[in-house]
Amino acid sequence: MIVLTAVTGLRNRGVEALVETTVEGLRGVAPGEEVAVLTQSPDFDRDHGRRLGVTFAYDGFSMHARFPLLMAGAEAVRSAIGRQSETERSRRLVANAKLAIASGGDCFSSDYGSIASFLVPLRVARKAGVPFVFLAQSIGPFNDATTKKEFVSVARDASLVTVRESRSQAYAIDELGLDQERVALTADPAFLLEPPPAERVAQLRAFYGLSDDEPTVAIALSQGLCSFGGFVGERDGNQLADQHLASLAAVVEEALNRFDAQVLLIPHVQDAWHANDDRLLADRLAEHLGRDPRVKTAWCSHTASEFKGLIASCDLVVAERMHAGIAALSTATPVCVVRYSVKADGIIGDLIGEDAKETGAIIDYEDFLDPKHAVTGLRTAWSNRDAMRSKLLAGKPVAQDLARQNFTLLRDRDLLPASALAAAGEVRT
Repeated sequence: MIVLTAVTGLRNRGVEALVETTVEGLRGVAPGEEVAVLTQSPDFDRDHGRRLGVTFAYDGFSMHARFPLLMAGAEAVRSAIGRQSETERSRRLVANAKLAIASGGDCFSSDYGSIASFLVPLRVARKAGVPFVFLAQSIGPFNDATTKKEFVSVARDASLVTVRESRSQAYAIDELGLDQERVALTADPAFLLEPPPAERVAQLRAFYGLSDDEPTVAIALSQGLCSFGGFVGERDGNQLADQHLASLAAVVEEALNRFDAQVLLIPHVQDAWHANDDRLLADRLAEHLGRDPRVKTAWCSHTASEFKGLIASCDLVVAERMHAGIAALSTATPVCVVRYSVKADGIIGDLIGEDAKETGAIIDYEDFLDPKHAVTGLRTAWSNRDAMRSKLLAGKPVAQDLARQNFTLLRDRDLLPASALAAAGEVRT
């Protein structure tokens, strides 16, 4: 069995995109091998991700499992015995695995707080002699020496570290001192996520009342943007939230009135934790705009693939969620990503080039909080959308090839279970 760790849950459609494409990639190089996913929301994930054919198990290593008072409702009253039981089940699952994979994304950074719970299952794997890898990561930067030391103490024993952009590759080798032979530049597996057929996308657009006779601007807004500790710091969260709302409203009004566009709000993360549930911000924004009928919200619990199809049907996407941005990038849809961490520079810079900011593909979070700068960024991206689309079309096959290398590297470096290689007819003598 191969076990995926560092998965927060499929309510975050970016996480879903990573899990789905990782599972598909593993099946390509390890057919028949069972896959288990340690997740913080196993009940939801079993239902929402039923089509993936994997085992979803509660992540007993997660911060929520170890410190349940951080959660509301039923999680807050989980008994001490129950917590120990969950942790023990997770420990056994990892210790008995043939390979442990820390799923991609940017959880190994200082942007969201402590990384400790994401390192625990990898330490369990190391102690049990189970090979482990970091797959398609954006790594760091770490803002304190202790966190940096903790990460390196585990990562230096990884069999493989693949990174999804060149900035992380340089940081892992030059700043963290990881063995360059074990650090490989790839791309985010979500570049391989297939959108649904055109007929399904047309059905979804019709359901939300989107006209094909008018341009569509999508806004993948983030409720969590004003609470991520790595860049909010000591500032007043409520004040930031009000500034954020004002900027979003200005961007929507610009799209409606200058571009004569309809606007689709994309709640890419539909979290059980209200501070990270994009549907709440979408509703607040819609109310702030007087429930303008030209502004639609994709309320339903769509799959990551369905959201990708909706995004690809738009003329421009403003993405506060990185994986909504990747959905645009990987479908050659012009995009303006609100940069709140260095991962945007790496992913978009690698794909579009050093002039990504000048062409409107990136706008800094601090600038976006000023409505005037936010509107200017939107106008810049809108005016450069044809050139952006051409660059993305040229870069898409390269990014997809790099994304596939996450899995071919597992095979080529003999990290897959022997039984899986035998099923693929690739046993080495």
